[in-house]
Amino acid sequence: MNTKFWITMAFCFIASYAIGQNAPQNLKVYSGDYTLNAIGAVGTAKYSYYENDEYQRVYHGDFTLSVEKGNFSGVITGKFKNDLRDGKWTIKGSFGYPQYLDMVMIVNYVEGQPNGAWTATSKKGDQVIDSDKRVLKNGLLIDTWEYSNSEAKSTLIIKMDKEGVIQESDIISGGLTQNIAKCKLGYEILNVSKNVQTGESNVKKVEDPEILDCLYKIEQYTKTYPDSLLDLPYRLERKSMMSELGKFVELPYMLTFTQDIRGAKSYDGRQFYGLYTTELVEQKTREQIRIEEEKRQEEIRIAEEKRLEALRIAEEKRLLEEKKKRIAEEESKINEITDFNPELHQSISDEIKSNCKEFLTNLVNDKYQPSLSFECSAVLTWSPKQLPSFMKESSSEPGWVKAYKANNVVPNLYYQPDYNIEINSVPESFNKVFETDKLANIEKEFEGEKIIMIVSDKLEGLKIDYINSSTNVKLSKEKEITWDELIPEDHKKILEEKIKELEKGKYSLNYRIGILNGEVAAAEIEQTDK
Repeated sequence: MNTKFWITMAFCFIASYAIGQNAPQNLKVYSGDYTLNAIGAVGTAKYSYYENDEYQRVYHGDFTLSVEKGNFSGVITGKFKNDLRDGKWTIKGSFGYPQYLDMVMIVNYVEGQPNGAWTATSKKGDQVIDSDKRVLKNGLLIDTWEYSNSEAKSTLIIKMDKEGVIQESDIISGGLTQNIAKCKLGYEILNVSKNVQTGESNVKKVEDPEILDCLYKIEQYTKTYPDSLLDLPYRLERKSMMSELGKFVELPYMLTFTQDIRGAKSYDGRQFYGLYTTELVEQKTREQIRIEEEKRQEEIRIAEEKRLEALRIAEEKRLLEEKKKRIAEEESKINEITDFNPELHQSISDEIKSNCKEFLTNLVNDKYQPSLSFECSAVLTWSPKQLPSFMKESSSEPGWVKAYKANNVVPNLYYQPDYNIEINSVPESFNKVFETDKLANIEKEFEGEKIIMIVSDKLEGLKIDYINSSTNVKLSKEKEITWDELIPEDHKKILEEKIKELEKGKYSLNYRIGILNGEVAAAEIEQTDK
């Protein structure tokens, strides 16, 4: 074994223990004035102390304080342990004229808390005026407390259990009234108020068998089956008598004398606590709690089921609404032939443009005289093919709809235009532009639903311009054209090729131009004078 190692470890332990104790190493002594604000005096104190790591003073060891004020003089002696009163403390004081009263208190502390026997006596000569004897445990009044004052002709005897709960009491006030009380678990079951001089008394006694039985069961269950206390309809609730017995509880002047000395713990501003009585308070039994808990859990379960059902219904409704929305969106797509059948739409669009070009070419070639300019928007509608079996009308809906619903057939639909133009009249031949007959089988299944609709589309921006005008031009041998200054530049570009087909010379010309959506569909010139 490594002896050197264990010697080193032992040394470190001893050193650390000494540092932890801290107190005996650097004790200092204070001797000088000590102000007592509680009684408005300056005394003389001597005590030992040490300073901690934050340079705070920690009382440790013997403590002595003496003070004089007016006709009073007193001395306090005791010990501190790490800034807390510890062990036996003696407080002696005397009042001169006119009281001529000597007082002695012997009290005991453990780590700042009242512990053990406390006695206080005041005398005038050999006559005892006040006598107070009590036992404390960590500030709690226990066992027996006796107090008497010969001048006030008052006495007090209170017996308590180890928890500070009153068992019985006998109090005489002013030598006239005696009050005797007996308690069971702190609950007063007998109270006698007696006239000390005449013996007349008033007795109050608890005779209710239910209360007595409950107190008995509480006492038995507390000792043997504490868990069974939950099966009783009542419980005991503590109530402090400190305020009611305040004039006897505190030891006024002598403890006031010590208020400016540190190291004593207090309890809600008091030096002691305890002196409990009890009262019966209704409580829910274990069975009631169980029934209520079961009821609460059942209510929670029902509420949760309702919540989940509401969520389920809401989710179903949401899904249905989403499905309706998707179907509506799909229907809206079918309403647009470009989405439903783009190839068919393109062929119709190409055919309309071709017909428009043909219409403009015919206007130009037929030497149509009036100038013309308009914009046309076409609504392309799909309607059922006019088959005899589908065309029976009813009061509410077309026969073909009823026939479809009854026979579940897919109707063949054909394209039928409806157009709107911005001028009052157009050449009669214009109607032929939209003479189209395109068959389609319009049916679609989406998410389990059949979508069968009449679909439509709009062709907007069919701008048709027909220009009928005249000009004078000169054509050179090199095919250079000298234009009439009034003719627009864009007309020149359109007519240039036509004019270059003529022979050299001067010409007066009528010209006609057909334009579809900004593009020339046809152009023609006519010589009026060579």
